[in-house]
Amino acid sequence: MIMILAQLDRPSEIFPYLYLGSEWNASNLEELQRNKVTHILNVTREIDNFFPETFTYLNIRVLDEESTNLLQYWKETHNFISAARQQGKVLVHCKMGVSRSASTVIAHAMKEYEWTFEEALKHVKDRRSIVQPNAGFLRQLQTYQGILGASKQRHSYLWDPSSAPPPPPPLTTPTEPLLGSSVVSIGLRQRKMNLRALMRSISEMEGTDPAPEEKNKHEDERRPEKLGTVSESQESMSEQRDSVSSIDLTLSKEQESFMDQEESLQNEELLEQNLEQSSALVEQSLSLDEVFGSSAPSSPVSCSTSSSARRRSRRKKKLVSQQSTETSHPGSPIKSQSVSDLQGAALVSKRLQEAGHGRKVRITRQSNVGEAPGEL
Repeated sequence: MIMILAQLDRPSEIFPYLYLGSEWNASNLEELQRNKVTHILNVTREIDNFFPETFTYLNIRVLDEESTNLLQYWKETHNFISAARQQGKVLVHCKMGVSRSASTVIAHAMKEYEWTFEEALKHVKDRRSIVQPNAGFLRQLQTYQGILGASKQRHSYLWDPSSAPPPPPPLTTPTEPLLGSSVVSIGLRQRKMNLRALMRSISEMEGTDPAPEEKNKHEDERRPEKLGTVSESQESMSEQRDSVSSIDLTLSKEQESFMDQEESLQNEELLEQNLEQSSALVEQSLSLDEVFGSSAPSSPVSCSTSSSARRRSRRKKKLVSQQSTETSHPGSPIKSQSVSDLQGAALVSKRLQEAGHGRKVRITRQSNVGEAPGEL
């Protein structure tokens, strides 16, 4: 019942330009016009703006909960109330004018009149007794007090010398001039020390670097060290590249020598094969000579042919022995000599084949001639 009566109560005049009220006060058009209200600050989510065509509205849509962050809107609400003050009057309301709207009015009073949180709360409660912000809004108001104090120090006479207070009068007496001058100098030194400490604390709060010149000096000293390390790294990289190139050259040389060795081995194998073939042919010719020589011993032609065959076989054996001795010596196989040897061996084998075929024909003819007179 008390809450309903509070809603039906008139709005509270906190300042000559500001009223604090409830939903009922925001919906009463006659009352708003009688109080010469031109702007309405609605600090609720659940209540709409009743007369958007008649008044200028700012709606902060938040709930009355401890977890609600109302501090982030107080700069915007302060600017809105200051603008309304220049044109007329403003009504700040929520559901009942107790927590959300009251906290916003307290924050405006702290910033506008540079009051502490306790002073602003007492002033608002004296004019509207039901004001009671929730615990979360109370913590945010205390935080807001610290923010305003820090900004006030920042914009003090340290940053604006024209707003500095006048210096205190010198504490000198005509009887003790030296003592007075020493006291003044000590006071000035203490003041300078306090100013330096205060400036240092402000710079630490704002996250600025108190000695940029020293930092630049350290950076200038470190630059040659960085350049030296870079040059050393470049030299090491060039040395590594040279070593890699030398390794590549040695590998290419080894590959070439390996290829030459393979070619020489292949030529030696071909030479051995040709020598084996020629020796086999020589043995075949010798066996043919022995066979045909034993079959016709009486004929002079066969004797002459066998002698000539023996001479040829001896020559062939000499050639074969010479070729074998040449191949047995180390370092003798050269590409041009091996090719010429192969060609000579091929010619020898060809001549031996022709000689063997000619012998066969002659022997058959002689055998035919020897058999003919016996039959006659």
